[in-house]
Amino acid sequence: MDSDIEMSPVKSDTHGYYVELHNEFVEAAGHMLRSATALLHTSGALLLLRTSQGKQKIFRFQTSEISAVERKILRKTWSARATLSLVRGQIVYDENGEIAGKTEASYLSAPMMASSAVVFGVLLLVDNNPSRSFTAEDTSLINAFSKTFARLVYSSTSDPNNGRLMVQFSSNLVTILENLYLYKNNLENNFLLSEIIKVSKLINSTLDLQSLLESIMDSAKVVLKAEGASLMLIDEKTNELFFNTVSGEKERGLKEVRIPIGQGIAGIVAKTRKPEIVNDAQNDPRVFKQADETINFITYNMIASPLMVRNKVIGVIEVINSIGRKVFSEKDMELFNTFSEQAALAIHKRELIDSLQDINRELKKKVHELSSLHEVSKALISTIKEKDLFDSIVRIVADELGAEKVSIMLYNNEEQALQIASHFGLHINLLDPVNVSIGNSLSGIAFSENRVIYSNNLERSPFASFRNKERYHTGVCIIHPLGQGDKVYGVINISDKTVDLGFTEDDMRLVSTIAGQITKGIQNFRLLEEMLQKQAYEKELEITSSIQRSILPTRKLESSVLELGVLSVPAKIMGGDFYDYSSTAEEYTFAVADVSGKSLPAALFMAVSSSILRTISRETLSPSETLFRANDLIYQDSRSGMFVTLFLAKYDPETRELKYSSAGHNEQLIYRQDTQTFETLHARGRPLGVIDSELHGPYGEGSAFLTPGDLLILYTDGVVEAINERQEEFSLERFMSVIRETYLLPAEQITKRIFRAVTEFAGREPQFDDLTLLVIKIK
Repeated sequence: MDSDIEMSPVKSDTHGYYVELHNEFVEAAGHMLRSATALLHTSGALLLLRTSQGKQKIFRFQTSEISAVERKILRKTWSARATLSLVRGQIVYDENGEIAGKTEASYLSAPMMASSAVVFGVLLLVDNNPSRSFTAEDTSLINAFSKTFARLVYSSTSDPNNGRLMVQFSSNLVTILENLYLYKNNLENNFLLSEIIKVSKLINSTLDLQSLLESIMDSAKVVLKAEGASLMLIDEKTNELFFNTVSGEKERGLKEVRIPIGQGIAGIVAKTRKPEIVNDAQNDPRVFKQADETINFITYNMIASPLMVRNKVIGVIEVINSIGRKVFSEKDMELFNTFSEQAALAIHKRELIDSLQDINRELKKKVHELSSLHEVSKALISTIKEKDLFDSIVRIVADELGAEKVSIMLYNNEEQALQIASHFGLHINLLDPVNVSIGNSLSGIAFSENRVIYSNNLERSPFASFRNKERYHTGVCIIHPLGQGDKVYGVINISDKTVDLGFTEDDMRLVSTIAGQITKGIQNFRLLEEMLQKQAYEKELEITSSIQRSILPTRKLESSVLELGVLSVPAKIMGGDFYDYSSTAEEYTFAVADVSGKSLPAALFMAVSSSILRTISRETLSPSETLFRANDLIYQDSRSGMFVTLFLAKYDPETRELKYSSAGHNEQLIYRQDTQTFETLHARGRPLGVIDSELHGPYGEGSAFLTPGDLLILYTDGVVEAINERQEEFSLERFMSVIRETYLLPAEQITKRIFRAVTEFAGREPQFDDLTLLVIKIK
């Protein structure tokens, strides 16, 4: 080796280590500054080197004169022998702890250290971008860069007379810088991987969609080295994009901006479903300039990518203005599409979770509602008193709806008002009836108009004038009629919900269901009451019917001169027909009657009439005289307008003469055995009880002679007027026909055959007239 060749250009003196400058070294220093600036995409860089005798030499690249603050940063880095990272506006302190000033840019400085003891300079990177801040990866990279350069210089040789060996230094520097670029790419890939892993973890761990989207946008902005990032969603009602998440300084202003689908880069991406790179935004007519104008911003370049969920575009994400480079590349777009997919995945996951939570909330609410309805149903089944049912329901409703006041009111016909049947939360005592006016209350309006009153602000409703502030303290209420169709029994009144939100539509539907169940309960209790009353009434009818039957003759008529067949069937429990027969040594008396009306009144009138007739018949009077006397007494006791038709016959077996009289009764029959013909029996006279006997005058009377084998048939119109399903009457002709067919039979058998013929004719058709039949067969 030549003796003139010296070893390392890095030497030391009493001031410390310094660099002996060489022309090619100066050229290499400039190359290093350009490489460092490109490596980290900064605005510029400077290199401070110590030369002999404690002097300093500063190399600059794309920077102005060094400021006092920058000198403090260099000095502090040298003395601390550590990398410093400062953001714009950060306060810088001197060695004495006093404020030296504020930074006007972002700085990253690293000492030129060949080893822990050998420090001969400082590398300072400057970035004027206001949104730029150096990352941990940037710090790691500049550390590696500065140390590699320092070691290269320290291990090189120098020749003051020529630069042969310094060429070797320059070649090594290029190789080292290439390795640093590879190291940088490795750092970037590691950083990208860590950011993607971080976002993936967030997607799987956080339930807060907004914070998750903000994290995704922050990561996209950092990874793609952009000034800002935003996420827009589609408003399907207006078909516009709106800013949902913004990462950058202009977040607040963008929240008000909306972009129509198909307009602007974002609108076009949403429409075409394809990502876009725009690297000359100021001259691209597709860019939506209104957004920049709204927030006083300039967009130079951008990437926009669609958010796709199940093959449907739900929005667009963008990154704006690349930092440290003039354009976005296709590689950037591929990388950005990863964030687009992650954002779409996060939104889709959130939608699924929200949907599941909504379903769970709805199911929980339905279960609660069903539980309440079940409690109401149990109350309907288990309670046997209407008051107990209402007391249970008002408590259930108050608990389910969170209401402070609940009351059930039923209409009182006597008072012409609503009467509180049960309540919860009202300061009243129900020992005395509490009536609510129909015309001057909200409950009265709901009842009289059969309408639901549902309000969460009575003061601003059409019913403000009816508001009772004590009853409706918070001004919220649901008043629902209790009824079915046009039949309204009362109302349920619910007010003052314990939460500020008021009643909801779900509350309204639940109240409507419960009101229907209350109505059924009212109807059931009233039907039960009616049934009990009916049972009591039917019991009374049975007793009355038994009494009525006891009035009719029960002793069988034993006679050597005639046979008697009797049949009487009421259409209902009690009948209005009656008959009578009796005998003395001289004569036989027969009567058949039909009282006007039905059921209990007719039965009572029949009992009175038959008693009067039986009493008078004991006297020796003709049929006409008997009817005259009976009419007189019946008319005097009749105040209801009821009357009775009656046919009375007396038979003398010695003379075989039959005398008869009729009080408006239908014609009766004699069947002659010898000629097999019928004779009709009729006489003048009005029904008993219609007019006074003095005004009526004597009843008409007729007579006939009966021979052995003849039949006397006494009947009421229920026999001949019985109807079938075709509404045809049995008729007098059919009646006579049955008699012709059966006249040879005993009297009792004849009545049974006639009854069978009538019932077979009528079938299942209900009958409205009583059927009474007497057949007297002369021996």
